[in-house]
Amino acid sequence: MPEKTLIDTEIIFQDTSHNNNHPILKILHFNDVYNVESGSIEPKAGAPRFLTALEHLKNDQTVDATIVLFSGDAFSPSEISAITKGAQMVTCLNKFGIHAACIGNHDFDFGVERLTVLIKETNFPWLISNVVDTITKKPLANAKTKHIIEINNLRIGLVGLVEHEWIETLSALKNDDIIYECFVTAGNRLANELRKIDKCDIVIAMTHMRLPNDIKLAHEVDQIDMILGGHDHNYVCKLINNKWIIKSGNDFKNLTSLEFSKLDLSVKKINKYVVDSKVPEHQELKTIVDDYIKLMTNNEIYSDVLAKIEVDLDSRFMIVRTQESNIANLICDILLNSISSADCCIANSGTFRADCINPAGSNLTYGDLKKLIPGNNELVVIRCTGQVIHDALENGVSTYPKLEGRFPQVAGLRFAFDPSREPYDRIDPKSIFIRNIQLDLEKEYNVVVKKFIKDGKDGYHCLTKCPVVIDFYQFPLFFTIIENFFRKHIEKNENFSIAPQIENRIVVL
Repeated sequence: MPEKTLIDTEIIFQDTSHNNNHPILKILHFNDVYNVESGSIEPKAGAPRFLTALEHLKNDQTVDATIVLFSGDAFSPSEISAITKGAQMVTCLNKFGIHAACIGNHDFDFGVERLTVLIKETNFPWLISNVVDTITKKPLANAKTKHIIEINNLRIGLVGLVEHEWIETLSALKNDDIIYECFVTAGNRLANELRKIDKCDIVIAMTHMRLPNDIKLAHEVDQIDMILGGHDHNYVCKLINNKWIIKSGNDFKNLTSLEFSKLDLSVKKINKYVVDSKVPEHQELKTIVDDYIKLMTNNEIYSDVLAKIEVDLDSRFMIVRTQESNIANLICDILLNSISSADCCIANSGTFRADCINPAGSNLTYGDLKKLIPGNNELVVIRCTGQVIHDALENGVSTYPKLEGRFPQVAGLRFAFDPSREPYDRIDPKSIFIRNIQLDLEKEYNVVVKKFIKDGKDGYHCLTKCPVVIDFYQFPLFFTIIENFFRKHIEKNENFSIAPQIENRIVVL
């Protein structure tokens, strides 16, 4: 790679006492990758640029050995994966020279059987160490419980640990299908085994869970040397209990390099890399990715203009998962207005996947809409008391300000919450209004929701006992309702435009 195209680098940590010590090992880490194609805004990333960056970093002659580790979420969701069921990511991951991976929650989106096929087609091992099949008592999807890498006379022991919080959000799994072991219990057991029985020099926990659980793991499992995590999409580098916790962003935009001292195997340097448009795309992989994009877009439907955009449409995770979003307002309004029997709509913000801004002055295309709502989501109308609606909204804001998919986007209702209060006690019922009338805790309301949260996923357990008024098979799919709305309007008026606003539906006190 020519000098002028070197990857933008930030030194996160450097132990200057080891400056003259030749590093014995470099670990390259990444997590949570969804879109293989280049993005529209910086860092543009994409799998072809990421491969260029990896190859450049692996060619470092100052390090004795380099390994690549991945902490989960690859096969879904994205526009392309909706068509290929994750096959495009197998092709990309197999080019990266990955040594091991931890399974993430979205890797289960197409079911355990499909994940089993995808894992079999990859050229590296996958781990999930604390969840087993109820019947076989083996890790899900034929993954491994632990893995040992032997390189340059070093034995590196790996485990893959996940949290119960996302296990219960999986639509492809029922609680009865699995046996879950606390990640701390499993971590202690397996780390001791790797250290004492397998004689590993370094023990690494690859995780797919939120940062507070990674911190808990660091405090409570002494035999683990470091935690390389995923699930959170922001970049994290923390030293907790003398253990580094690393999360390397998302969507091929960042990767992390950790160098280990030959003297005592301690971390001597941590670099954060940004994969922007200055990094050239790997041409062989770009050709492959372009073929997948053609597969997705060969049908001219993907370039169909559905509306002209008059204001920026903000679907960034940092917005839709923490506050009211104008594009979420529009989508929830369309759902509510299409179902005359519903009083209000609650949508978990994990529904909205584009993580971008569609700028004012541009067109909203079918492809844009598919990127925003890639899943085949089913809808139901349920009858809830006001108390249940209050409980559902409390669940939605319970983990704020974490970027959780449970955060609610709404239509037909408004509310305020106080994040300084304890979780599940953040919303005064008097702040909740449905159709501009204050919520009555005893009254029953018809609420349109995704079947996903009606089934108790994303922590919405309070909805599971609500009677179904209109079942999912009586509706078009979520996406189809939204698509039909736009097509109806654009056919009537080729200059149809949208300008959704923030309306104080969700007020953060």
